[in-house]
Order: sequence, then C-alpha cells, then structure tokens
Amino acid sequence: MYQVGQPGYVSYGALNANPYAPAQIELQATPDKVLFAKNYAVYVDLIRDLCNQFGIPKTLDAVYGTNGAKSHLWVTNNFGGDHTDPYGYLASMGISKA
Repeated sequence: MYQVGQPGYVSYGALNANPYAPAQIELQATPDKVLFAKNYAVYVDLIRDLCNQFGIPKTLDAVYGTNGAKSHLWVTNNFGGDHTDPYGYLASMGISKA
C-alpha cells in the first residue's frame, strides 16, 4: 500500500467528486487470490478507519447528495468518466457489492 498524500488533501482523481472527499483509496488489482485477500482486508479496514476519522457514514454508493464511501462506478454514474470498478474485479474474486 502506498500513501501519496495526507488524509484531507484533495487529489483530483475522480473528476468533480473529489472536492468533497478527504481521501481517495485505490485497490491493487492482482490475479493472486492470496494477495487479493490481504489487499482487500487492508482496503476495507482503511475505508472504515477513514470514515471514522472524518465522520463519514459507512454507506456505499448512496444516492447523490448523501455522504458515504463512493466507488469509481458511482462517480462515473453521477459525474461522468469511464471507470466502472471495483465491482467487476471484486466479483471475479468472489466479493459482491453487498
């Protein structure tokens, strides 16, 4: 895992959604299921920790105008762009959106 900025620093990696986001988190894609399991555990823990730190509800892809964690697919559907991850990749590793 790499940290490229301090939480609270706005990086414009998700179009106009980022001015509202104190963090941007990426999940490494790997075909290795053992490495994926380790990465995914850190990914989920980091999302939860940052939600706690910044008082963000632990909801995923809630409707526009509500706070919570948002995926690239959510950003594409609400702001534009062409990213549809992470759901296809997660599904290929046995993880559903639920």
